[in-house]
Amino acid sequence: MILERGTVLSDYNRWLKSYIRNAKHREVSKNSMLIYNRVLNKLQTYIKEQDEIRKLKEIDKEFILSFLEYFEEGSKSGKFSSKTKTLYKNM
Repeated sequence: MILERGTVLSDYNRWLKSYIRNAKHREVSKNSMLIYNRVLNKLQTYIKEQDEIRKLKEIDKEFILSFLEYFEEGSKSGKFSSKTKTLYKNM
């Protein structure tokens, strides 16, 4: 599958669809799928709001860490558990 074909959001959506299909074939649990969808939709929202990247290949470790910090600050407690941070980074 080619990494980039269009805009960052169209490419992200194409890869997201592929990721979800792959997870279903790996028989990921329904609860895990719900979590994955929630986190990946938040990432999509963050990409839109930041408007600082134009291509998927520009999403690097620093961008993901900024994403994590942004949503952690906006969470109910203002802090994620270490397990939540690990989940976000490993997806």
